[in-house]
Amino acid sequence: LCVYDWLTLTNRLLHRACLLLAVGVAFAVARWFGQHQDSALRFWKRANDLTGLTINDSTLAAQDTEQKMVAAKSIAPDRLS
Repeated sequence: LCVYDWLTLTNRLLHRACLLLAVGVAFAVARWFGQHQDSALRFWKRANDLTGLTINDSTLAAQDTEQKMVAAKSIAPDRLS
């Protein structure tokens, strides 16, 4: 999708051509990641550590708990009156 947006930015190619090229890039990237999974994951972990964007299990569990609390609060009856 990012490649498609980048290609259509200049309006020099037809939209069909941009779409075909973006799909081709997506297949090539997916195939490369499939063949180099270990090095790609190592790179991803290093990049996340450098940028501080790591999402671990505790972060996901906290988000899940917060969503459950909001859902329970909206269902709970109000007995204060």
